[in-house]
This record gives sequence, structure tokens and C-alpha cells, in this order.
Amino acid sequence: LIGDALADAIYSLELESGTIRLISRDGDRGDGEPFETIVSLAHSGSPTEIFAGDQATGVIYRVNLETGDREALFTNCRSANDPYYETLMKIRYNEAANELLFLDDWAFTFDIDRNDCDLLPRRRTLLDLLPASDNRLLATMFGALIQYDRDTGEIVYISK
Repeated sequence: LIGDALADAIYSLELESGTIRLISRDGDRGDGEPFETIVSLAHSGSPTEIFAGDQATGVIYRVNLETGDREALFTNCRSANDPYYETLMKIRYNEAANELLFLDDWAFTFDIDRNDCDLLPRRRTLLDLLPASDNRLLATMFGALIQYDRDTGEIVYISK
């Protein structure tokens, strides 16, 4: 899957044939709000949908791969005092917890079942974030790989 920020669209690429197929774009395929600047895609655990992060708006969409429909999941993770959204960089899906992990200037989790955001403690600048076992997250920082324990807040350096 390819998120094209210039075309405000999501495409699929068939590697063997080289065929590119439009998955979702306002006015061409799918209903819902248009993308403005797609910056990250994440599988959802379902073969028929993905999540797409829009940097310009800070919105994460659930996208149906069969119809192209776009559903905005939330826009409420940032404080009303900090409406600047153009910092969304990466989203990841944690299937075990049915939550999204995403990075912008901060690191957030979004519980899909509760429709609720949590801010992860800001102790370091994170570059990437992946779910691990036992309520722990793996993260990369400048020059380090860490493990973050969400229950205790403990950070363990794995490699530095």
C-alpha cells in the first residue's frame, strides 16, 4: 500500500505485475472527508481496512480497502490550547490492545474501543514506536533503542 501525499490518495501496488490500483481518494473512490497530507499507513488487523494518518489535520482515518470509504476516528488527542496539528509523523496498530500508537511532537495511544487518547510520558524524543509484549513498547530515539514499560514508566536501554 502507498500513501501519496501529493495526490491525497492511497494506492495498492501489485508487486508481480506492477499494477497500481486506486484504493481511496476524494472525488474518485470512497466516501468521507478528503485526505490532505497522508504521512503514515498502518494495518488494522483486518484484511479489509487500514489506518491512515493525515499530517495536515492530525486526523487518523479508518479506510475500507474494498470501498475506499474514509472514517475519521478522532481529532481530540491534542489539547485545545495546542491546535497545531502538522506534526503527525507515524502511526502503528497494536492488535493485542486494539489501540493505535502514534507519534507527533508527543507520543499518544488511542484506545479504539473507548474512543480515548492517552499521552505517553514525554521523557525522550521518540522516532518510532512498536508494541511489544506485557504492556511494553519498543521505541527508537536518536542513537538508542529502548523498551518502555507502560505500567511502571521505566525505560530500559536495549542498545545505545
